[in-house]
Amino acid sequence: MSPQPSSPLVEPQTPVLETGEIPDQQLHTEPSRNSSESTTQHLPPNSPRPNPPSTQRSWDRFQLATVNSFRHQKEALRRRHSDFRDYVHFSILPRDSRPNATTVFSFLCVLISFAVLLCMGARFPRESMLTVILVFGATCSVVLPIRYFLSNRANRRHVYRPNLGNTITIVILTIPTFTLLYAKLWYPQRRTEILTSSTDSVTSVRFPSVAVFQRSDWSSQAILRSGGSKCFLGWHNEAAPACASLDPKTFGNSTQCTCKELWYNNDSVFQEFIWQNTSYRYVVFDSPKWLISTNPTYLLLLQTFFDYNATKALLDSSTVNPTLHLAIYDPTLGLQRAFETGYTRMNLINANGIVAVNIGLRLRQGLDGVSAYDFTLGLSSSPARDLVCDVSSASTYQYPCHLSLFVQVPNFDRTIVRTRAGMGWSDVAASAGAYFSFVQFVSWILSAQAFIP
Repeated sequence: MSPQPSSPLVEPQTPVLETGEIPDQQLHTEPSRNSSESTTQHLPPNSPRPNPPSTQRSWDRFQLATVNSFRHQKEALRRRHSDFRDYVHFSILPRDSRPNATTVFSFLCVLISFAVLLCMGARFPRESMLTVILVFGATCSVVLPIRYFLSNRANRRHVYRPNLGNTITIVILTIPTFTLLYAKLWYPQRRTEILTSSTDSVTSVRFPSVAVFQRSDWSSQAILRSGGSKCFLGWHNEAAPACASLDPKTFGNSTQCTCKELWYNNDSVFQEFIWQNTSYRYVVFDSPKWLISTNPTYLLLLQTFFDYNATKALLDSSTVNPTLHLAIYDPTLGLQRAFETGYTRMNLINANGIVAVNIGLRLRQGLDGVSAYDFTLGLSSSPARDLVCDVSSASTYQYPCHLSLFVQVPNFDRTIVRTRAGMGWSDVAASAGAYFSFVQFVSWILSAQAFIP
């Protein structure tokens, strides 16, 4: 009988535990009978190559310790995640509560959104914000109670929790209440301007800028001329030095100087200035920063020249009365802005004579925080007895007439007028906090949380 063929050599399989680990006693594989064959090891990927056979068992134990450490860290992380998830669902937002967790969370999100809108509306009280808040508040005031009723009906077998019910009640009461408060109280007060005044005294005052206007469509007014305008500080003295060459600290009642170079645009007449759909010709005296009055009643003397057609004035208006318009304004604003913001206005004066201008100091501060003088004027005039500039004929014209302005600040007492809103941002926040406390008190009762033993 022929011998049975030998079965092929089958290497023993290394058992693996359910956790994916290798038993300690089989981590080391026995070498094959052929000493030239290499040993077979189950190693993690990217691990360093094993040491020589003399340290093989130490390397295997180190590898096992590393695998066990990773496994324990993974289990601990999974356990912590499970504990946190259970805490959120069962401690903070219970699943079996009435109202349920989803309803409470959605109501809180709506309340936060409404609070953000209210903050923006209080900071920027515009009509567009009022419309947005009214639409959002009215919609939520209708939808949220219906949403709570349906959710409460679906979960009526669950346990009612007064603390969550209190949260829902606060949201349902806060939105319609605060919508009404914003529309009827906070928005109107934020749009209302209130003037407050106080007084103080200053040690020096910058002289104002001066503009003289001729209405283009009024034939009986004086006709402004370019060139020849004059300026004196202290008193009329043609031989006095230029004011720009002196130290402003020396300006006082005894100081005299000339400043004719301060007439704007080389003392040329501007041909067109449009104000309230009316065209004017004008000249401007532009006061620099160094032109100051250090003593009350320190005099600024201005002169500008004009012609007059008495015959035409008599035919058009049945009177001979040369007039001009005067505007005095803060130099920091400029002429156009002073008119647009209401910090100056035109005053009709008798051009053929001397006009005394007493300036009262009134500092106005607007809602934007910008401060500028809105001067109050006390005007008095002394008319001339002759009209030497009548251009009706060569026989009636002698030389140009001139307007003299005696400008002074009688005292340095100043009135400060501040413009503020009826309710400021902090006032709205304080009012909202008070009303919210009242809503919390009502909700505390309606939700039955006040009756929990």
